[in-house]
Amino acid sequence: GSTDPVTPIVPVTVGDMLLTFQVWRKLFDGGVFTTPVVPPAVPPGNCVIRVSCMATHTEHHCRRIIEAFARAEEEVIGKGDAHSLQVGYQL
Repeated sequence: GSTDPVTPIVPVTVGDMLLTFQVWRKLFDGGVFTTPVVPPAVPPGNCVIRVSCMATHTEHHCRRIIEAFARAEEEVIGKGDAHSLQVGYQL
């Protein structure tokens, strides 16, 4: 079995607060609604972007969200950078 909790909220770890807000803004401008989570809600350096999945999301919606994250990551963080987005839970 998986150790990941069953929940419709998927955290995407960015880490740095400024990068978190930059990625969040790219997503927002691209029509993808997410929620940035920054200190004091999380420890410094562990900022995340929360994605809320719903039963009404289609496969098309999910692909669009994934593509938007890939574009935001490339535009904000850059290709080949040591920093990258981490999807999932850290237990």
